[in-house]
Amino acid sequence: MLVVNVSDFRSNLQSFLGKVKSGEEMTLTSRGKAIAQIIPLANKKESAKKKLLSMRTKCVVGDVTSPLGESWEALK
Repeated sequence: MLVVNVSDFRSNLQSFLGKVKSGEEMTLTSRGKAIAQIIPLANKKESAKKKLLSMRTKCVVGDVTSPLGESWEALK
């Protein structure tokens, strides 16, 4: 995790935001004390994949291809 002084952050804003965009977390400091944390937004696709993988060992999916015996119509 990067630790950056606010004045350095202001001076190099684009560079630091690029690092955050690439996945790095950053703590902003003022006079040596942490005042804020900047973290990248979660990638929804990757989060969904991780969640599905974690459910893999806990969930059981039955037969999803056989007919249910119920009739239905698709909307046109």
